[in-house]
Amino acid sequence: MNAIGIISITVNAMNPIIRYFHANAREFSITNYLDEGLQKQLTKEGAVNDACLSRMEGHIERAISDGAEAALLTCTVFTPFVSRFAAQFGVPVVSPDTAMMEQAAAMDKKTAILCTFPATVTPTAELYAEAAKTHGNIQGFEIFLLDDAADAMNKGDSAGHNRIIAEKASALSKDFDLIVLAQISMSEAAALIKNLAKPVLTSPACMLTAIRNLAGMG
Repeated sequence: MNAIGIISITVNAMNPIIRYFHANAREFSITNYLDEGLQKQLTKEGAVNDACLSRMEGHIERAISDGAEAALLTCTVFTPFVSRFAAQFGVPVVSPDTAMMEQAAAMDKKTAILCTFPATVTPTAELYAEAAKTHGNIQGFEIFLLDDAADAMNKGDSAGHNRIIAEKASALSKDFDLIVLAQISMSEAAALIKNLAKPVLTSPACMLTAIRNLAGMG
């Protein structure tokens, strides 16, 4: 498995994952599919509905027709549907969030999960809770929605977006033992807190491990 179709609904997730692949995983051939209109639709609807699913299915189908051997969905809200998509299309469909939440839950630490997009809060909580149940995690978790970081990114202020995330993570590290940046669009903020005393998880690194395992490279 070498050809991967990366499907995003915002450049804020697409660009960091492209940079990550180019820096760390040049053995893969990637093709990008961006549908910013789908993010607007999700914001309007507040959750994934049949119309949103149909739209995502169209992108996966197009990626496969272009030669993709696997699909990578960068949007957290579609994570609960990856098994459905994989069965439907007969190729691996990878969610970076699943790998990250599995790793976080296995660490069994009191966990703070940071999000910036409201529609990701519920699926992220459900995903972590399921992983925690599987791993017997008893330490618990709490989710924090950073609206101000999202506002900064929407204004084109990526530096401000990253600073707000880093400041919140630093503050939370006093009361939590693990920090999770729930969205790919947040991952580059980790560079500002690389010396934090508590571990910080981002989805690109966890995603790459999962993809290499699928490709028999792990």
